[in-house]
Amino acid sequence: MSSAAYAFPKDRDIEPSSYIDTYYLILECSKARTPKDFAVTFIDLANRICPFDQAIAFFHDLNGKIAGVYSVGTKEGWLDSYFNYYIELAPEFDITNTVYTDHRDIKTRIVDYDRLPDSEFKREYCNAANLKYTWPLLFSGMNDEIRITVCLDRCRDQMFSIEEQNTILLALPILNNLVRNFFYADVQKDDTAAVWKEYGLTARETEIAELLCKGMKSSRISEVLFIADGTTRKHIVNIYRKVGVSSQQELIARMLSSWAIS
Repeated sequence: MSSAAYAFPKDRDIEPSSYIDTYYLILECSKARTPKDFAVTFIDLANRICPFDQAIAFFHDLNGKIAGVYSVGTKEGWLDSYFNYYIELAPEFDITNTVYTDHRDIKTRIVDYDRLPDSEFKREYCNAANLKYTWPLLFSGMNDEIRITVCLDRCRDQMFSIEEQNTILLALPILNNLVRNFFYADVQKDDTAAVWKEYGLTARETEIAELLCKGMKSSRISEVLFIADGTTRKHIVNIYRKVGVSSQQELIARMLSSWAIS
């Protein structure tokens, strides 16, 4: 029997069955209409591909803060302890940052808790919860800001296999694009960039003004646009001067009023 022909390059280290599972994972997740629907579907299907003991989805606002949580299999009070106490003890394991992932390259790092240095966080939280492995997966919005973090946890001493990882990793770039669509605003003729053009804003200032009007803080804008905090603040000063406002709230009000008139 001749070998199968592929229209596009196939990774020779990935089993063909992984592509089939990836296809169905993407297909079902593409039916979601909200970020929560997406997370619920993804977690349900991920449990068939790489069975876990518990899973948590964190939903982030534009500033990276957690705005909602969905969990499966977690113990009562477990998340409250994390948010109210242990997040202060171990800020490096704060799920609101990107310590585990470079989401722009869709790379993940599975956390092996046995390899963590001894600490109160490890003894009183990780060990108490019987955590062995956590696989964090991050999904971003239109400006590469993290909008959904899904953590797949195993309490059994069994690492996620290479085949399990490959199946999920194959789907991640497309799934990330699906998530972006939830946060895409159809601007077309009502593009607010036209509003800022009237005030003579540069392309970068327009970009920053758009983010400010979405409620994003200056420090977060610096992270999203990969520019220094001082540069962002300088742009904001220029934006306020050109538009004739003195605060983010006034800028939003000016944008809304100008948008309504146009």
